Amino acid sequence: MRVARRFLVMETPPISVLPMRYPLVCLLLVASACGVASTDSSSTIQPLSTIPPTTSIVATAVTAPDPSTTTTTEVLPLCDPAEFFPTVLPPEAVDETPAFADVPFDQFTIIAGAWTGMRNDASGDPVMVLIRGALPPEQFTADIEPITILDGVPAALGPLEDGFWAVAWALSPDERCDLYSLILYPPTAADLAREVALSLTEGTVTQ
Repeated sequence: MRVARRFLVMETPPISVLPMRYPLVCLLLVASACGVASTDSSSTIQPLSTIPPTTSIVATAVTAPDPSTTTTTEVLPLCDPAEFFPTVLPPEAVDETPAFADVPFDQFTIIAGAWTGMRNDASGDPVMVLIRGALPPEQFTADIEPITILDGVPAALGPLEDGFWAVAWALSPDERCDLYSLILYPPTAADLAREVALSLTEGTVTQ
């Protein structure tokens, strides 16, 4: 007795239609492919939450400056001209106030808020400056000599660095514009500085 055998031939559909028509088959194929690609049977898939990031972003807080800690530069008002001026000048001084463009900028002529009255020599070099609004900006380099000027005002006479001589006094120590300095430029000496200081006469004002 001959039994007829029939073979069922199933035509495999194209891969492109598998996801739509055979979703289960597609999942099996993907799972099978993943199993073939893995050579370590002991490896496990880590949850996404346990994988450390490869990069990190550090956020930096930016704060506004504290107004209470900010500093401002105070602009000092200019003192009025002195109400006195020497009647005895260094012998090389020209008896006229130099133009502003001829005033040299040094440690005695650029004091903030201070008024200065100057005398230059014939070549334009300074020989004397009277300052209202500041004491000498540097220390005396030797012992000072107490003198009295302006009918009873105590003052200090002494040398400064680099051959300068100065006379310093205060009509009122609490008022900036009551501080005065008389500076003589080198070459000069104590006798000349004293003579010029003692000749300070109230009412003699330089412009």
